[in-house]
Amino acid sequence: MRYAPTPVAREIVVQELYTIHYLEYYAGYRFQGESHPFWEFIYADRGEMTVTAGEERYPLRQGQIFFHPPGQFHAVEADANRAANAIVISFSCSSPVLASLAGGPRSIGVTQRQLLSSIITEAREAYANDLGDPGFLKLIPSGGGEFGAEEYIVLLLETFLIQMLRLTRLKAPRPWEQRDRDLGVEYFTPAAQYIERHMDAYLSLEILSACAGVSPAHLERLCRRATGKSVAAYCRERRVERARELIREGRMSMTTIAAATGFSSVHYFSRTFRALVGMSPREYLRSVQSMTVLPPQERPDS
Repeated sequence: MRYAPTPVAREIVVQELYTIHYLEYYAGYRFQGESHPFWEFIYADRGEMTVTAGEERYPLRQGQIFFHPPGQFHAVEADANRAANAIVISFSCSSPVLASLAGGPRSIGVTQRQLLSSIITEAREAYANDLGDPGFLKLIPSGGGEFGAEEYIVLLLETFLIQMLRLTRLKAPRPWEQRDRDLGVEYFTPAAQYIERHMDAYLSLEILSACAGVSPAHLERLCRRATGKSVAAYCRERRVERARELIREGRMSMTTIAAATGFSSVHYFSRTFRALVGMSPREYLRSVQSMTVLPPQERPDS
């Protein structure tokens, strides 16, 4: 028997990466804009922002993504009163089919969000850059990532782009594609929504399991399936994430922020914040202001 190889069609090939960012915009942040000869997309992970594409302006809401084709002038500004988080990735890809992704905001699903999250997780180890700094112009390999990290990032990005293109080509959604594929996410959602609405309140496992309509032990399993964390760890992370948003909005004192995010004292708040973020709340405020209020060339360390 003689085997014959079958050539593999490569519809999407990412040739180069330019930037990978996870940006935490200060309330009122504004990027004046630029254009460049490669693709870029911005995903609103939290909050809302306004995207400029050419001469048009579009609202970009949480959970939406906007693709900028090569050569298109683009800019972004955060809401004047609320902080926002965004993933921004720029890359070169010569496939003409990507043109169908440009033209306006589009929503993405759980699977696509997980791919973006995996890219950010890998990039934080694979590159020495601070992904929260909007000013760097080149990704610098750290040499400390997992085996094949840079190649894996490209594979994740190509998979993400293929999935986005498939979503644009679906003529009619099929019933099984409407369901959340991760049952942990689906059934943990009521508890997660309660946490978001009652961030300043006492949150116990019993209260949250009652919201989800399951036993406390089952809620722990659902939470780990959906987030990879225990309920207590998830609550701490969400409180600190909300605190980061309030700090960037710049309207509250640290004491008020601690109370608004359910910490019993400002000292406990500061200790928990430092443990999860790696710096104190005030250090975080100075860091965000220096990166997002001043243009790169005007920063003190430029």
